[in-house]
Parts: sequence; structure tokens; C-alpha cells
Amino acid sequence: MKPQKFPYKAGTRSKATAARVAAIEAGKLKAAGRLSLGAKAIKKIRVDLGLTQRAFAQILQVELSAVESWEQGRRVPDRPVTALILMVAKHPETQGWLKALTGGARQVQAA
Repeated sequence: MKPQKFPYKAGTRSKATAARVAAIEAGKLKAAGRLSLGAKAIKKIRVDLGLTQRAFAQILQVELSAVESWEQGRRVPDRPVTALILMVAKHPETQGWLKALTGGARQVQAA
């Protein structure tokens, strides 16, 4: 029996994934970057947008304590929230869309 070219255990990784990992380890392929933001970056984005922590939290539909924790480096936002933060940073006009969505959600809950 031929030895496998890539380490592969049934049920843990597909052969394609194993091949990709091997290529990354060999330096033939670049790994995808992680979608993350540090405390200083989050605060800079918020300040550059001219938002208070409370307003930023409302736009992102998170608790105020979450924004405080991110900016103090105690926690990091999950990937979907990080994507929203980056979207708002790159396209500030999306703030209005997010505000409209959150306002609509509150009206539905109140009814």
C-alpha cells in the first residue's frame, strides 16, 4: 500500500483541506488572514466615526459593556460583529442603514 502524501485521518479533514494545510506549511500558499481588530483599532474607528460608545453599541446591536470590553482589550468581537465594524469603518453611510434596521426591530417588538 502506498503511503499518503498528506496526513489524513478519516472524519477529521478532507483530502482537499489536508492538501491546503500541507501547501501552507510548505510556504507554497498563503494562509487567509484572521478577521480581527485590536482594542486601539476599534476605538479609533468609533472615534473617527464621531460616535459615543453607547451609539456604537446601538448601531452594532451589542451591549455597551461589550464595546467597553473591546476597547479595553478584555474581549474581542466575534467575526460577524468584526465584519460589521469594518463595513461601517469603510462605508460610513451604512450607519444609517443599520440604525434603520435597529429602529425597525424595536418597533416590531413593541407592537
